[in-house]
Amino acid sequence: MSEHLSPSYTLTISFAAISHYFDRNTSDKISNLEKYSLFRYYGKTGEYDKDNNRSRSRTPLLIVYAFINRHYILDLLPGVSAVGSLLRQGFDIFATDWGTPSSYDKDLTIGHFVNSYMDRSVDLIREITKSDKISLFGYCWGGNLVLMYAALHPDKVKNVITVAIPGDFSVDDTLLSIWTKDMKVDTLLNIDFVFVFFCLCIIFFFHYMIMLAFIIYIEPKVILYERICFT
Repeated sequence: MSEHLSPSYTLTISFAAISHYFDRNTSDKISNLEKYSLFRYYGKTGEYDKDNNRSRSRTPLLIVYAFINRHYILDLLPGVSAVGSLLRQGFDIFATDWGTPSSYDKDLTIGHFVNSYMDRSVDLIREITKSDKISLFGYCWGGNLVLMYAALHPDKVKNVITVAIPGDFSVDDTLLSIWTKDMKVDTLLNIDFVFVFFCLCIIFFFHYMIMLAFIIYIEPKVILYERICFT
């Protein structure tokens, strides 16, 4: 017989998934450049020695995320963690965290992220792990950054892995293309986080009002109709 989670347990798990400290694989912030941060994982049992930086035998792996993703997006819950699985296989894992978008980012170019933030991180990882090359794991838009970096700095990259990457920009009928094809980039530049948050609040407010109207005005009529017609 299948087991069903109670609402209270589901709610607890939901909050746990967004909690920064819920039984995730432990990581240290090893570098901070402006708003950008570089993290290094060492799991729950200290797979690498934090005191002498003894690296694993495998090629170090840098996970590069999209600009809107935090560094723990592939390490949300125990048992379903991509980071945890890689740690158990002996990989030395590093991860990017781009910080929260703000008006500060409006003058930054893609080249700044690739040739400054990423390149400095790769050099630091090579220095720490005593490796000539590292592997790059690009998730979502981070995959585009990984491909750019590998093309510009092939002497520092051993392997490239991309997941859920919108890499083929010659296709104009994808959801991302439809959303952005008419966007006036020179006018909008980067949209400030406060503005995005305000828009989301408006969307959720109207969504709530619609649901409330359905519950108050429509659902009782539907129930009454079912009772009249089917009982």
